[in-house]
Amino acid sequence: MLIDLHIHTNFSSDGEFSPLEIYNEIRKRGVSLFSITDHNSIDGVLDLYSKVDIADKVFFIPGVEFSCKFKGEEIHLLVYNFSIDDERITYLIDKFKELKIEQAVKRVYKLKELGFKVDVEEVLKESDGKGVSGVTFLNVLKKYPANRDMLFDYLKGDKSDSPYTNFYFDFFRKGGYAYVDADLLDYIETVNLLKDEVLVIAHPGLYPKSMIKDLIIDGIKGVEVYSSYHNDKLQRELLLFAEENNLVATIGSDFHGPNIKPNVDFINFELETSKQQKIKNLLKIF
Repeated sequence: MLIDLHIHTNFSSDGEFSPLEIYNEIRKRGVSLFSITDHNSIDGVLDLYSKVDIADKVFFIPGVEFSCKFKGEEIHLLVYNFSIDDERITYLIDKFKELKIEQAVKRVYKLKELGFKVDVEEVLKESDGKGVSGVTFLNVLKKYPANRDMLFDYLKGDKSDSPYTNFYFDFFRKGGYAYVDADLLDYIETVNLLKDEVLVIAHPGLYPKSMIKDLIIDGIKGVEVYSSYHNDKLQRELLLFAEENNLVATIGSDFHGPNIKPNVDFINFELETSKQQKIKNLLKIF
């Protein structure tokens, strides 16, 4: 059984492929269970429903990945199997868009202080209503010849193997050159609002280890144990953590496309017999 519950489409600010292209690839690879989890948007889910009658051979779960803040860290919360007309989901999406515009303006000022040529209106236009991301910024910055020298590492140098991810990590993550302490959705408020839904902590290995246990509050149903970012040792540790805290272990690649995240492909996680029961437990929460 092949499963991938963390996939981004071009309805994310940093995804490459349409929902239909994702669906066709999923069918081709023989994936049995998958979810589209675009950043702070369910437009990709709606688009797929409008174009495809999901076949019985493929179990599709609607999803969304919300960007939240908890104790000063950015935490990604996966929400699954909600009603597509749920007003709480719409409220959070609209609220996030407002926060991202505020953050984009602050990032522009930071980048200008660093010597980059960049314009707020151009950044918002590039985002095309999908939310402003690191991909948006790099696409705008590289349009200006004046920025080419400062972007050399990402366009042709040592970091050009994964330019968008490297640029985001270097400039916009906490401690980055253009980091701004902008608001995101409040983690506790978001979990409390949606606690009756299926809530899963995305790629916990990317957060401070000391913080993981504090993220397990009422409403959290699972943690993404099997991830492109987790090695075998970390997966074993997270699986034990999930079992100790009565959480479901989920599986997700965080696929965006080969240009955005070239080292992240769909997870082809073929279940060993010993893991069959764990996946039966996973399916029970949907």
